Formats: sequence, C-alpha cells, structure tokens
Amino acid sequence: MKVTLYGAQIQGEWKWKFSLDFQVDVSYWLGGQERRVDRLVRILPELSVGQAVWLIENMAQSPLAVQPLASAKEELKRRIHKLPIGITTDSIQLELIESGNYDEIITRETIQEAEEVAKLIQGRSLLHEELQPMLGFHNLLMGKREIHRSIQLAYLQGWLEYGNGMDLVYRRQGWKRALGYRCRRCGTGESRMFWSECLHCGQACPYCEECLTMGRVRFCSLLVQGTRRMEDRPEIRSMDETAPLGGELRKHLQERWKLSPAQTEASLAGLEFLASHSSFGRQARNHELDQFLIWAVTGAGKTEMIFPLIEHELQRGRNVLVATPRKDVVLELMPRLKAAFPAYSIVTLYGGSPQKWEQGDITLATTHQLLRFHGYFDMAIIDELDAFPFHNNPMLQFAARKVLAEHGRTVFLSATPPLPMQKAAARKKLPHVKVPVRYHRHPLPVPVIIRTKRIQDYIKKQKLPSGLLNELQASLQREAQIFVFISRIKWVEPMVELLRQHFPDTVIEGTSSMDPLRTEKVILFRENKIGLLVTTTILERGVTVPRTDVFILNADAELFDEASLVQMAGRAGRSKDDPNGRVFFVAEDKTRSQAGAINQMKLMNRLARNKGYLVNSKEE
Repeated sequence: MKVTLYGAQIQGEWKWKFSLDFQVDVSYWLGGQERRVDRLVRILPELSVGQAVWLIENMAQSPLAVQPLASAKEELKRRIHKLPIGITTDSIQLELIESGNYDEIITRETIQEAEEVAKLIQGRSLLHEELQPMLGFHNLLMGKREIHRSIQLAYLQGWLEYGNGMDLVYRRQGWKRALGYRCRRCGTGESRMFWSECLHCGQACPYCEECLTMGRVRFCSLLVQGTRRMEDRPEIRSMDETAPLGGELRKHLQERWKLSPAQTEASLAGLEFLASHSSFGRQARNHELDQFLIWAVTGAGKTEMIFPLIEHELQRGRNVLVATPRKDVVLELMPRLKAAFPAYSIVTLYGGSPQKWEQGDITLATTHQLLRFHGYFDMAIIDELDAFPFHNNPMLQFAARKVLAEHGRTVFLSATPPLPMQKAAARKKLPHVKVPVRYHRHPLPVPVIIRTKRIQDYIKKQKLPSGLLNELQASLQREAQIFVFISRIKWVEPMVELLRQHFPDTVIEGTSSMDPLRTEKVILFRENKIGLLVTTTILERGVTVPRTDVFILNADAELFDEASLVQMAGRAGRSKDDPNGRVFFVAEDKTRSQAGAINQMKLMNRLARNKGYLVNSKEE
C-alpha cells in the first residue's frame, strides 16, 4: 500500500510521520479552532510503507532543515539517492500545507467509527490485509478507504499504533555499523529474512520466513497494533464480597475445586503471587518477578490448580490467556473451562478456528496464535513450556512476552522446566511452587535401568535381550498396556515386527509423526484394543491410559534428554487403580540425562513424603 510522508513542526521541532489518509492528518493538525502545529509539509509522490520508514529513520538521525523548501528539496534528493529504497529523485516534491477542512473530515460520526474500529483492534497485532476480514466479522462492512480513515484518526487520537513490518537494527561489524532487520510481529532476526521482489516498493524487499504461516510480514507491510486503554480495565467486575480470605481460603479451594492438599498449596502460592504482584496492588513493580512457575510432576492435575488463579483475575475484570503448544490440548481444555466458568465468554484459537476474530474474557489458544496479539492480557498461563514447538523457540517465547498488558503477569506450567528456569527458582530469582505428587497421592514410579545392546543390534539379530524380554513378559502378565519408546522413526516398523514374533498373542502396533493413522491408533490404544504401542517422542505427553508400563529403548540416545525421559516415564502410574506402573530405561550406557531424570523423580518423591502428601510414608 502507499502512504503519505509528511513533517509536522511542533514548537520549532520537526517530527516526521506517514499517513494512511493524509486529509485526516491535515484536518487534525490544521483544522478546528486551534492549530496544533506551526507548519505542515508533505513529500510527493506517495511512498510504500517501507520507503517512508527509511526516510523517517534517516531524518531522525540527521534532521532535515525544511526552510527554504527549494534547499530542502535538493537535500532530500541527495539523501534518497544514498538510500536503498528504489525512488527516482526526479519526481520528488515538497509541498507546504496551509490549512485543512476539519469539519468535513473529522466529524462526530467519523470519530465514533474510529473509536469502534480501535476497540475491535484493541490488544491485536494485525497485518493490513487482516483488517477488513476482522472488521467484517464484527459487521463493520467498510471499504479500504474508510478503514484507512478510521485507522488514521484512531492513531492520531492515541487509540492504536501502526508501523511497518520490520525494525531496522544496527549492529557493530568491525569498525563499521551494519544494518539488519527484525520482524516486529515475531521478533525474528536476520537469519530468517528472505528477499523477493515487492509490488509496493518495486524492488527486492525482505520478508520474515519464521512467521510466514500466519501471513507474510515484509519490511513494506503495515502492522497495526491496538493499545490497551485503562478505561477498558475495570478494577472489579463481579467480585464476590463474601469471598473467603485467610484460613477459610484453603477450605474453599478444596471444596469449590476438589483439590488435593498438594494442589491446594500450589493454588494458594499462585494466588499469593497474583495478589502481591498485582498492578493494582501495593507493592512496587519489579518486572523480574512478574513470572511464576508451577513445577508440577506429570499427572499432578495442573489444570485444576490454575482454575482458582483464573477466577481471581476474572473477578477483578482482567483478561486471561491460557496458551498451550498443541491444538489437541486446546480442544481438550475448552469444555473444562466452559464448565468451570459458565458466566464468562471463552474464545478458542488455533489454526482454522471459527473464533479467529472474537474477543472473550478467557482466551484459550495455541502458542502460534499469540502472534496476533499485543499488550492485551493481564495474566498469561503458558502450559507445557518445555514442549514442542514452544521449547527452544525464540519466536513463540517473544510472542508470549509481547501479549502481556502493562503490569501483566505470566504463570508457567511444567513438569520439566528448562535448566535456566530451574536455576532461577533455586536461587529464588523466580517465584515458584513445586507440586511433587500426583492427584492420587502415590509416589512417582522410579525408572529401573536395563543394560543391553543397542536396538539396532537386536533388530539385526531378530532377538530381544533376555532382560528386556523378561520385563515385557512381566508387564503383559500383569495385564498392563505397554509404551515402547524409540529414538528414530526408521526403527518403528522393524521393532513392531520383532515384538510380534515374540508376543504373537498381543496386539502390537507402531506409530510416529509420519503415520497417517496415528490418531486412530492412539484411540485404539486408549480403548485397550492395542496392547503394546511402539512410538517416538511424538507421544511423550498427552496420552494417558489407566494401566501402563513404559520401556524406553536406547535411553542413552542423544535425543532423549532429561526432560524427555521424565515425560516418557510420566506415562506410567497415572491411574489411582494402578499408581505403581513400571518404567525401564533400556540402554547400553548410563547417561547424565538418565541419572538426572531418576534423581528428579526421587527428589520429588522425597519432597512429597516430607510434606505429608503421600497416602503412606513408604517410598516406592
């Protein structure tokens, strides 16, 4: 799209801006009873958003003396000639604007329309091409010119912000200062920038490959971000004046949400964090402490623990985000949240969601959907922060930060927090609570190491090692279903065939991320129609069956880090009817990851026993 670049002289100082509808700016600055500027100068012809940003950046570093216009025009041409923005200097003109017709352009109706548009964009981060579909969804059927007028008027009123799709980033390169780009939507830098011909600026222009699935962000793209206005944040919406406090709160949490003692303690710690770090509270803000970690073992019932935190925020009129890496978890949580909070609106966002443009009290979303938000949520709950695709993904971690409103808080949920987060918690740099026991209050099954040859050896020999064979037989004899985790997809089918030879009476299947029937096989496994399932880390979380034993083959593989081993082991012992499921690390060598995973589970069991959370004091 094309925009108008102009300069406004305010109290002797020139400020350069670009406009989507210059008539609105002229009327705003020069119309009405009182002029807001000393002078207004525009540059002709219209430019692409990227070209305008280049020139604004240049004039910010070295102010352009506008008077006299003829000299300013020649200086502007010299600057343009040195910039990589694809403009022919012969066409450049500077025009002094003397007056504007305020009454015709800015009316009560156009201001009301701009306010309505700004309210719908509030907390969003949208590309130009997303504006019309979003407004149309809310029955604002506007043409592009009307949208531009409303966006421009809302911008001048301070109701929203806009800019181009990328920031210019300068960095030292030897003795020189090198220029780079960073995507303003996802925060990705030069490594994921690709160049192609741009229709807007007429030359090669960078776009971001990292967030391409959410729409193409170019240097020339327009990115509109709705700001969160304080008048839209009531302190109290529907807070129960009789809500329990102090000692009564513990009893209330257990009765209202059916929490175990360990879950209750975690919720209480979370509520204390929210109260003491509230933007409406008495404490001075310390942004390093605006994060809280719930470190809960697998199967601890973390969803139930966050319900009191969500309720706390909703009662105070605050917006809540629950973000999780996977669509299946979003769909699983949706009915549970609706049942828990029937009086509040809940929006569910994932790829292809019909609620893409809706607004709600609670937003339940996959982490990729956070890219379309900006400065909106008072509390963000990030579930499974250690899981793909959130884990080690700077783009999604950037998105999780930028969705927070000013003074917003983040609550992280994880059974296996990243090591830096564990260290921060140990040093008391990160407020946190540990939930060391599952909801059924039995200790975690501690893995046993079986020393054998590598999986490729017994696939080649078509014979299972005796130690592994005996334990598999023991699991089948106790009528447990079995997870067999392996590190490579190529071994799934050979391992399935080998196991079928040894256990012809057991239904054995294999699956991986490459399997088109993966969903169907998982359903059959859950229904106990498959007795043994060979799989990869694709099923290390999210699949729970009542009576399960876990075998991790080649547990010394580099792919199986400590967090992955803990998650896979966490498939066993989830049911109160079979809390002592068995876990085996089958490997040629014992690794630091194996030792770390075993130690972590033992430490959690010890902590649970010391706190009196276990149904008996015997550590199993």
